[in-house]
Amino acid sequence: MAAALSVGLWGQVKFTPSVLALPGTPSQILYATTLVFRNLDAGYTHQGVFRSTDAGLTWTPLYLTEAGLPQPTVLGFALDPNSSSRMFMATTLAGGAVWKSTDSGNTWVKAASGLPAKGSDPDYFALNPGNGALYLKLGNLLYKSTDGAATWTPRSTLPGNSFSFDINPTFPSRMYYGSNEAFYRSDDEGSTWSFVSYVVPPLSLDGINAMVSDYSNKTLVFVSMGGGGPDNAVYRNINSGENPWDRMPITYASKFFTGPTGPLYANSGTPGFFRTSNQGGSWTSYDLVNGQLISLSAVDPRSRNIVWGLLGGQLARSIDSGDHWQTIAATLRPTLSKPAAPLTISVEQGSTSAVSLNVRAGHSRPGRGDSVRVRRAALYDFDRWGWNRHPLAGSGRRRQRGKPVCRQLPPDSLARRRQDRRSDSIRR
Repeated sequence: MAAALSVGLWGQVKFTPSVLALPGTPSQILYATTLVFRNLDAGYTHQGVFRSTDAGLTWTPLYLTEAGLPQPTVLGFALDPNSSSRMFMATTLAGGAVWKSTDSGNTWVKAASGLPAKGSDPDYFALNPGNGALYLKLGNLLYKSTDGAATWTPRSTLPGNSFSFDINPTFPSRMYYGSNEAFYRSDDEGSTWSFVSYVVPPLSLDGINAMVSDYSNKTLVFVSMGGGGPDNAVYRNINSGENPWDRMPITYASKFFTGPTGPLYANSGTPGFFRTSNQGGSWTSYDLVNGQLISLSAVDPRSRNIVWGLLGGQLARSIDSGDHWQTIAATLRPTLSKPAAPLTISVEQGSTSAVSLNVRAGHSRPGRGDSVRVRRAALYDFDRWGWNRHPLAGSGRRRQRGKPVCRQLPPDSLARRRQDRRSDSIRR
């Protein structure tokens, strides 16, 4: 006599992804993460990697470690522009530092050979299209990989451990670094660094919080000064950081998006973003769309008029550089863990041994988001007379309304089992 039990969760639940990367137009494949607010000091944390193969309609989790266990925090993500199935993710040193996948995220391996086991966590991670190399910054240490993250070698010691850092996408030998108000430049891929200028006067209340150099023009640089002081703004420099710096009509930018063609985008610290198509000569501001807040999360690498973001807390896409948006009712396939193998228990007929197991069967509630309710909770044991069901304490009346997981025995079988028990008691 044997029984097989398997429990699963099915259905789609609402999902709010923040797009990380996409191979490029007209690709239907997107990679995203979710944002989890930790506290006022740590801010938002990128949690988990997800993939969509239908332009954001449905999403599936990608597991770096054992499914069902907490996944490494996403600190950086990069797609190989020459092979869309190859991707890399940076996480904390405790979480493995760097992971690599060669099958579109289905399986992952650690790729941190040569990186330190302790120290600062990654605060810059990118695959440079100019030379195909990977760069990883850990505090004031810069590492480089030229073999697809198989090995890492130290490349540079930066002037400080600020996270304000940029490598030009077309000319990787040109690097920029910012610390407080000071701006530094390297022309030899970080071998040597030179102080260039102060973006704003020294001892200002504001410091450099974000920067980017133009994709095709290594001398054009934008930086954002944050801190809430009078110099809080975005600044432009057209001479590799040499004075003067031009103040832009933007109060703050948390991130810049640049590419080989098309506009340059600047995400503001609060929902909203700015766009320029003339190297900062003029800017267009976007903060509300149909009365809802909009924020930018990704730009198509090959068609920069296609951008992705969040509109009113929902995934959205624009195909005209942010002028008009279409929301996408994204859903998540709730694979909380790898599908469990059926549990098969075999007991020989007439055996005096007993087997006990705890069964909890759950199902999703249609129309109720991602809530899950336990319908049946009971303890089952198998003895010489068959399966016996014992409701767990506190399972409640509602939980016992469902049909038993085990097969109901016909009346004649139940009568025979009662008779066997009475006979057995008499023999004892």
